[in-house]
Amino acid sequence: MKKYRDTLIHNIHKQLEAWFDQTGPIPHEELYRFLHSLKGTAGTIGLQDLADVAQVLLDQLESLPPKDWKSTECQQFILTRSSFLTTKSMNSLISRILTYYPRSLTLLTSAPAMAVKKDRSSSSGMT
Repeated sequence: MKKYRDTLIHNIHKQLEAWFDQTGPIPHEELYRFLHSLKGTAGTIGLQDLADVAQVLLDQLESLPPKDWKSTECQQFILTRSSFLTTKSMNSLISRILTYYPRSLTLLTSAPAMAVKKDRSSSSGMT
């Protein structure tokens, strides 16, 4: 099961990095497919917290009119509309994803006072 979890984390990283570096628009349908696949795969391999987050994001996405997303809009939607960093297991998962991400990345959650920053220069990885 660890192999599947590691593969999923790697695939999440690859997709997020591609989107966050992308200059062109990200189709609404592509974001929907990603979240739908993430929900199903995470649930199947025992990452229920992640599956639940994907479901929340899917619900929020479905409440919006379809559009092409700018990279920054997509990043903001995924990272700021998620409250998943409030659980220890999700902190661990996000930390593992960010380990693959080559640059600093600030994640803001719906909890106003909570900000998590991953910086390769920090010794703990999470500050």
